[in-house]
Amino acid sequence: MTEQSAESTYRMADLVEMAGVPKETIHYYLREGLLPEPEKSARNMAWYSERHLEQLRLIRSLQEEQMLPLKAIKAVLNDPREYPFTPRQRGLIARIRQHHQAAMQQSPREMPETAATIAEKYQVEPEDLAALQQAGFISASPLQKPTAEEAECIQLWGALRSAGMTKERGFSPSDLDFLQAVIDLLFDQQVRLFGERLNDLDEKEIAPLLNTAVPAVSRLLAILHERKINSFLETFDQIRS
Repeated sequence: MTEQSAESTYRMADLVEMAGVPKETIHYYLREGLLPEPEKSARNMAWYSERHLEQLRLIRSLQEEQMLPLKAIKAVLNDPREYPFTPRQRGLIARIRQHHQAAMQQSPREMPETAATIAEKYQVEPEDLAALQQAGFISASPLQKPTAEEAECIQLWGALRSAGMTKERGFSPSDLDFLQAVIDLLFDQQVRLFGERLNDLDEKEIAPLLNTAVPAVSRLLAILHERKINSFLETFDQIRS
């Protein structure tokens, strides 16, 4: 055990209160390497620093604003070699984040109801709500107010349950882990593509990038997915006939 340093002055309860992140989520971030290990005192007490608090706030901000999935956040925070940004590119990312945060503050970021209330409305069981949080679809705990996007994730899972993806058939939110893998791959390609070609953006060009380019890529992904499904169904019908 090491002695508590002057920089590490927070306990877990302090982090929960100041960062607005549940204890279970903080432990998950620690296990996944998104946060540095805390200091342990001679009394086996874990102490956290300002770095932990700042990083927690950053992770929550990036998640709520849908800028990065957890794996990409980990790569950027802990493994800069995976995304070798130049100083100019890092400056661009910082400016993009400022613009994005300002845009998000103009609209409500949280729902008026708690995650548990929304889950009950759409007939999502508590264990499914916990599984959605564990799988990274939502970050809010049952008693916290989720963002509009997180509330939609809860609603969509309820719709999937109603459509036949029932617990009795063995379905759970963890079955959708492949979606995170797809997003990670898509994001990685986007970073490499745009990072190479858009590092000369000026302030006036950042807003169109966020407001038009990002939604356009998301819509193209949806179109290609729908096209793939239609192609499979048409081929399947030809084989049967």
